[in-house]
Amino acid sequence: LIAKPNSPNYCAMTVLFQFYTECQKILNIRPTEFKPQPKVTSSAILIKKNPTPLFNDITYHSFSKIVQIAFSYPRKTIANNLSLKLTIDKNLLRQIPNLNLNKRAQNYSLFEYYLLTKHLKSLVNL
Repeated sequence: LIAKPNSPNYCAMTVLFQFYTECQKILNIRPTEFKPQPKVTSSAILIKKNPTPLFNDITYHSFSKIVQIAFSYPRKTIANNLSLKLTIDKNLLRQIPNLNLNKRAQNYSLFEYYLLTKHLKSLVNL
């Protein structure tokens, strides 16, 4: 939930969760605090739900559809995933300004997903 772009734990759930919430790690909890002891260190996180979505000019439905498509094949680029799943020509996708669609899903920030969704709304029915 608190993973950052470019990290191995960053996934669709991370991005989607941030649409309505803010998360921050409060503290780590050592394995010795649990019985039986896990083999990992746990973290306590604070989750604050926002009363309104972070972005008001797109719907959660559209945003989640794009994020899920982007992460559908993690080793493919976003352009390849969108082209495959939405049947959009890659040349049309490359005309979207200010976004590098040759990145992989785990390399996109929340704001980049917002921009992508906003631009795709005009190209396809979301």
